[in-house]
Formats: sequence, C-alpha cells, structure tokens
Amino acid sequence: MRLVSSRTRKQRLAIGAVAVLGLGGLSVIQALPASAAAGCSVTYTVTNSWNNGFQGEIAIRNVGDAWTSWNLTFSYANGQRVTQGWGGRFTQSGTQVTVANESWNGAVPNGGSVTPGFLGSHTGTNTNPTAFAVNGVACTGSPVTSNPTTGGPTSTPTTRPPTTPPRPRRRRTRRRRRPDRAPRTRTWVAVAT
Repeated sequence: MRLVSSRTRKQRLAIGAVAVLGLGGLSVIQALPASAAAGCSVTYTVTNSWNNGFQGEIAIRNVGDAWTSWNLTFSYANGQRVTQGWGGRFTQSGTQVTVANESWNGAVPNGGSVTPGFLGSHTGTNTNPTAFAVNGVACTGSPVTSNPTTGGPTSTPTTRPPTTPPRPRRRRTRRRRRPDRAPRTRTWVAVAT
C-alpha cells in the first residue's frame, strides 16, 4: 500500500478541477461574437497642381470599430511619386504608397477621420488612385466583419466535475489579548553624543 500525503491529494484535485474547467471553457470560445468590424472610406483630392507637381490630401474616415493605429495603402497608375508628406509617415516602393499614423493621430474612433497631406511629382497624366485599404481592409465605405475560426471543439465536452465535496476550511481563531496584561508600547529615546 502506498501512502499519499494530503498535500499531494489536494494538488491532484486542483489539477483535475482546472482541467475540467479548462475543457468546459473551450465550448465558450465558440460562442464568442465575430471579430471587430473594420471599415473605412477615403476621399483623395488634388488641392493644387503645377507643371510636373501637385499637392494632395487624403481624408480617411473610420466607419467601423475604433482604431488604435492605422496604415493606409494605395497605388499610383502613372508613375506619380510622393516627395513630401505631413499628418502621416509616407513611404513609397514603386507604385505602392503606404501612409502610417503619426504618434499623435493613431487613435481614430468610429465616425472619426484623419487627413494626411502631401506633395508629389508626376510625368504625364496625374490620375487619382482608385483602390485604398486601411489596416489591410479595403475601403468600401461600409464596415466589413470577419468571423474568426477558433479551432476549438464543435460540441460541448461531457466531462463532469468531481463529485467529492471540498473540505470545509478550518477557522482560524484570533489570539485574544489577555485582560491582565497591558498593551506593549515602544518608547524611543534620542541620545545626543
């Protein structure tokens, strides 16, 4: 016969309870709502133009759940180049332009907007871009909701909790001060040397 300490039994019961609760919690994952709705609308405007240059602004409106940061992407069709920008960090690789938020304008609530501006150059026709995306979601003017896959079980587990009731806790009794003793006090004395 093997002796098992009460501590080991308690640990085993705790591990079993956590396992049962963990399996039960997996069925809750399926009941989670769809992920956050993302959506945006973009208005691209050329505010000024001259020979081979132009000034523009991009009004980005959030029509979905709030953003803590944003990253706009679009492409030029006719070799336009962004030469300077403000209200966002502009980078360009070939025809692809990326505008990331500044530290002060990353948070955009539903219905809020940001409007970065820029200077650009072109040779030939200065055609406006037509496809924009914020944080990887195409700007269609409507929110887009994605439904995440959980990878969890499709049915509720049938494991039942242990039937052994928990042992009642021992009550701790407070040590009472005996009435015949005076309370202790500490006295500090400063001694000059």
